[in-house]
Amino acid sequence: MKPFLSLRMKYIVLSAVCSLLFVVPAFSQDDTAGKPSIAVLPFTETERATYGGSDLTDMLTKELAESGKFTMVEKSKTATAEPETAKGPKESIDPTVAAEIGRKAGSQFVVVGNVKEFGEKVKVTLTGVKSYDAFVRFDLRGVDAKTGKVLFTQTIEKRGVSMGEAKNPTGTYVSKGMQDAIKNALKDAVNLIVKNFGSSQPASK
Repeated sequence: MKPFLSLRMKYIVLSAVCSLLFVVPAFSQDDTAGKPSIAVLPFTETERATYGGSDLTDMLTKELAESGKFTMVEKSKTATAEPETAKGPKESIDPTVAAEIGRKAGSQFVVVGNVKEFGEKVKVTLTGVKSYDAFVRFDLRGVDAKTGKVLFTQTIEKRGVSMGEAKNPTGTYVSKGMQDAIKNALKDAVNLIVKNFGSSQPASK
């Protein structure tokens, strides 16, 4: 009787393992199924914001990926966008060009940004305490890669004020005011994109 039970248990365990081998890949495939694909192109910068575009591009891409709402197109696939952002200050990438880049990269939607203001003013009191007045403002547009139509346009701006440097500085921006401005601006940007693209179905092939 015992040998029979032993063989039966081995059969059950083996069956369970085989089932998992088939189920796990299915979950991996479904992880991106039904999620709209998005490409975030390098943010352009105006004359009043000579930096910040690259950082905002990377941070927004990271936030969108962590939202779990989208399939993010790899930065390497949108490399053709780099020449469009390397011609000095400009308002933004043309929607037609953005759509073409998105199609070539296999993206359903394209996010285009233009930084208007990005930075902080530092003041020092008579006692040597630093105060920071930070401001982040950028235009954000969503483009349908298939049609080239601009689906939304919105200016996002946030301000942050703080005294002294942040206790736990992260990255380049050490004032809490700047960190708060960036964090809140990205939060609004993600919410805007999720609202417009989050429920969309992938384009039919």
